Amino acid sequence: MVDSLSSVAASSAASAPSASQASAASLADDFTTFLTLLTTQLQNQDPLDPLDSNEFTNQLVNFTGVEQQIQTNSNLESLLDIVGQDNLNGLAGLLGQEGLVEGNVGTHEGNGVRFEVDFAEAPDAVQFQVRDAGGQIVFQGPGQLISGTQEFIWDGTDGLGNVLPNGIYSLTVNASRDGAALGSQTFVQDEISSIDTSTDTPILTVGAQIVTQDELLRLVAGGARL
Repeated sequence: MVDSLSSVAASSAASAPSASQASAASLADDFTTFLTLLTTQLQNQDPLDPLDSNEFTNQLVNFTGVEQQIQTNSNLESLLDIVGQDNLNGLAGLLGQEGLVEGNVGTHEGNGVRFEVDFAEAPDAVQFQVRDAGGQIVFQGPGQLISGTQEFIWDGTDGLGNVLPNGIYSLTVNASRDGAALGSQTFVQDEISSIDTSTDTPILTVGAQIVTQDELLRLVAGGARL
């Protein structure tokens, strides 16, 4: 599987001027216009009624203040760019690793799929069913009668031990307690194959699941499933 890291936002930012750059350009135009008007007024002022220099001084002070603010904004933008690049580099390090996310669908690529199932209460009966992409049951087996989290590792074979084709497989959990159906949460471990950073929140492809960075619950050391 080819790993990828896309960043539409980064390429757009590289080609478009920043807000501080646009502001600086606008300020330069305004200052040029101001100097032109000032020169014209000085050349045509009445010697008996000269222009008030305090007014021009105040305007110059205002231009200086705006210029300093633009420079501050430019420095902040540079800092944000550095932080953003560091985050991008950190995300790139996730590619190819195994992560745990909430979901019941995983990819079998010769080594099965590892699931975790969490019960708020201990069930009286549990049966795990693995289904192929068409919804057909290809394997089933019992679970543990305990509360909390338990793992279910499917090795990629059917009930007769035949290795099944690579593809997408899902886990169905049938559990009961005191004669009533018992709900559960299912999690799957899979490979992080791509990361999309074109939005404010990075989007990760983890096996067959599409999740945000915050929904990545755990990285699995070594990437081993079985």
